[in-house]
Parts: sequence; C-alpha cells; structure tokens
Amino acid sequence: MRPLMQALALALACTPLCTPVCAQAAPSEQPNILFVYADDLAQRALSCYGGIAETPNIDRLAARGVRFSHSFVGNSICGPARATVLTGLHSHAHGKTTNPAGFDDSLPTFATELQANGYQTAGGGKWHLPTDPRGCDHWRLARGYYASNLRGPDGSEPRSGQATDIVVDEALRWLEEERDPERPFCMWVSHVATHRTWMPAVRYLDRYADVALPEPVSLLDDYAGRSPGAAIAQMRIARDLFPAYDLKLPITGEGILDNAARNLLSRLTDEERAAWDAAYGPRNAAFAEAGIPEAGLVHWNYQRYIKDYLRCVAGIDDALGRMLGFLDEHELTSNTVVVFTSDQGFFLGEHGWYDKRWMYEPAFATPWIVSWPGVI
Repeated sequence: MRPLMQALALALACTPLCTPVCAQAAPSEQPNILFVYADDLAQRALSCYGGIAETPNIDRLAARGVRFSHSFVGNSICGPARATVLTGLHSHAHGKTTNPAGFDDSLPTFATELQANGYQTAGGGKWHLPTDPRGCDHWRLARGYYASNLRGPDGSEPRSGQATDIVVDEALRWLEEERDPERPFCMWVSHVATHRTWMPAVRYLDRYADVALPEPVSLLDDYAGRSPGAAIAQMRIARDLFPAYDLKLPITGEGILDNAARNLLSRLTDEERAAWDAAYGPRNAAFAEAGIPEAGLVHWNYQRYIKDYLRCVAGIDDALGRMLGFLDEHELTSNTVVVFTSDQGFFLGEHGWYDKRWMYEPAFATPWIVSWPGVI
C-alpha cells in the first residue's frame, strides 16, 4: 500500500510529527486528502487502463496524476485489505488474516496519525472490520447495496436508495455542513460496489442492454497444464454464479441462495422494484424462451455478470465526479491529494473466472491512482 503512504507523507511533510501543536499550521501548508476506496474493482473495467467501461472521472485523475499499473495486495479479501490500508502492515502484523479474524485496534492508523497532527478526519461507507473507526472525528458506515442504514457512534439512520449514492451524499453533507474550513481534512469514502452481487442503481439498469460486450480471450480456458486448483476453484462463470442471487433470474425457492436473493430485493422501494422488474423481466423471459444449451451458458452468464458489474462501476465513477466537482466548486482542488483505489482486483471473465482468489497476470492487479494537489 505504498501509494497511500506516499500521499500521507506529502500531507505531513510540512510539519514535524513531534506534537499535536502542529494543528495550528495554516491549511495551505497541509493538503487535504480524499481517499476513495472501491471494492473488488478490476483494472480492466476502467478506461484509463484500456478497460471496457467509460470512466471519465477516474480517467481525469489518471491523466493528471500517477497511475499504478502493477499493484497487488498481499491478502485479497475485504477485511484484511482494509486493515492493511489503515495500518500499512501485512495481515500477520495487524491480525486481520481472514474476514472473520480479529484486528489489533491498538495499532496506529493513518487516521490516528493525521488526527494527532491537526487534521479533521472523516470516514464513511463499507468498513468490514470488527471495531469502530478510531481516529475519525466523524464516521457513518453502510452495508449492502440498497436501503443502507448509516451507522454512526450514536446509532443508525435509515436511508433509502443505492449505497454508492448514499455514501457520497453523506460525505458531501459533512464537507458542506460540518467541515472546519480553517483546518485540513482527510476523508475516507468507501464503496460497497463492485462487490458481489452487483446491484446497480436503477438509472443504470438499461446501460449495455442492447450490446454484446467483448469476451476475454481466455473465457473458455480448459486449465490444461495449470494447477488442479485452477479448475476446481468455486469462481467459474460457467457453473458457480447462482441463478437468482448473482444472475438476477427469477426466484424459484429451490435454488441455492434464493432466500438471500429475496432478501436483497425486499430492500428496494416500490419504485425501485418496478424499475428492476421492468429491466430484468423481459430479458429473463427472452432467456427462458431461447433455451440456451448448457455449453452456451458461459457466454450468457458472462454478459449478464459483466453488464451488472460495469453498471456498478458507472455509479462509482459518477460518485467520484461529484466529489471532484465539490473540490472544484469550493476551490479545494489546488490543495487536495486524491487517492483512488480498490481493496483488491477482480476477474472479469479471464480464465472463465469471477472473484479474486488467484494472483495471475496484471488483469488481476489492483487499480491505484494518486493525484497530487493542483493537478486534478
């Protein structure tokens, strides 16, 4: 996670880390830091990496900042990756070796160090750690794609809508209403997207509806000559995506995770559910009528999966655009470090896979983009 450490080093370079007395430094001496964290976001999804989606706001950072092309995490699971970003330590040192594992909350984090040196700190969105955010003056945590209640130190606040929008709404509210303009800030904005099960905002449901997106050349990999684990890992697009839960096919009550799929849909408002049914209903009916043979399902599954995934990417890009727009509007762009990254990469059909359990070629690398003050 060296790019983030470099950003923090720049932020703190102007004042020594000796005592919190440095909080009296003028804001211009310490740049603001905006850290935007996606989930399971692949490089191949972003146009600045030559990917298959148009991501103009992420591209803006890449064009004017530093784009890392070969960045890998040491532990490609949500919780451990987040703990490593916070502490700068590997999993064995911070304790979060798996998602259920504990976390050594006594360790310094970038939030505690910045807070001790005059920064106002805020965090929001997906957290995935067993302890509440320490070192944050303000925090609101979210879970799930829809109806994501925001949990803070004083309890939970119900919110309707899609999580990417909810998290950015809250971040902008804090920046507008509670931020002290006389002090530098560090804000962590962490998205649920593009984590499974890829539930985009309803305004994106028709994106890519009438196009066939390109398949990776290794989609039909037969795993010949590879380790046995490559063929048996439960991450195959052809066989391991669940019909209702992952592929948005009708809930029959007989499929694995059908109850989970029903639960997810129950969080939609009536208007959202109507839009959802209007989008997926006709497509599901066409799929049933087509009677696609088993050998051809990998192609259909891929198209359904990749389109929903990229619709979630569109939400992340728009959300970043809103954040950059706020910086522009409030004349903060010239004094803000912006870091955009993900907890890890993801397979978008390479070798017939989704998920993140193998480290193969750079298609799986994690996107890391750092834009220095004044260049975004």
